[in-house]
Amino acid sequence: MSTFMFSDFDGALSRTEAVLKEHPQDPMAYGYVLMVTVFRELYHQDLLDTTYYAHNSFLTSKRDVPVPAATRQRIEWLTDTGIKLCDERIKANANDKNATFARGYIRGMHAVFITLADHSYVAAARQGYAARNDSEAVLKLDPQYADAKMAIGIQQFAAASLPRWVRILVGVMGVGGNRERGLALLRECAEYGVVTAVESRTVLSLFLRHDARYPEALAVQHGLAVEYPHNYLFRLEEANLTKDEGNGLGAIALYKEVLANAARPGYFVDPRVQMAWFGLADTQRGQTTSRTRRRTI
Repeated sequence: MSTFMFSDFDGALSRTEAVLKEHPQDPMAYGYVLMVTVFRELYHQDLLDTTYYAHNSFLTSKRDVPVPAATRQRIEWLTDTGIKLCDERIKANANDKNATFARGYIRGMHAVFITLADHSYVAAARQGYAARNDSEAVLKLDPQYADAKMAIGIQQFAAASLPRWVRILVGVMGVGGNRERGLALLRECAEYGVVTAVESRTVLSLFLRHDARYPEALAVQHGLAVEYPHNYLFRLEEANLTKDEGNGLGAIALYKEVLANAARPGYFVDPRVQMAWFGLADTQRGQTTSRTRRRTI
């Protein structure tokens, strides 16, 4: 999965498709291809800019996301086929923790897609809570199965963070959540997980940003940027968080560094530089406004 961590979605898709071809009866092979396919499409739709999700305003967005029919069909087929394989394994062995985890993983990835691309919050909530239930079942079978903690952590935080009107809309008024418990589970998965460690760190950074806990979010994100220096999104997010923290000059330097690296052949794969240019311009405007205010005082 290293190509995915370098945001080389085409390379990651080629490799995961090859794994699926060699292991057509392994449900996690479907999960990996699904994950790359979903995030590749979200990236092409400019839906991986976390500034969009830093506040709850995205919940009321009417943004049209024209997903190609072939991509949508592939996502639905991967989801349905992977879950069917999991169901068959669990029917044969109710204690199959790996199949149960795989089913939760696949359901969670599908929930991400229909949330961000389709704004189908009711269907996404059902998939998300089914993923949480699968993950809780895994931990009952094996309390040390750290990867299963990601889905539970996401649901714990989300359930505690959703506005009341959204809870009513998606029918989850009776589902409890705890923000700190969710963050703690994500930290455990980030430290001990095998499959979802990087994903957990990414979500943890986003949730901390949502709560304006910028120093904590920056610590997580800087670690990702250092570990994966050729991942455009990780580097961009460090600049975004530096801006949100109020360090305008530091953010400007980081945005310029991202753009300079983007201009280097082969440094990033398919960088969406408009996101960095927007962040840089927004930060520079804020710095200009701040200086103007100081001069008028």
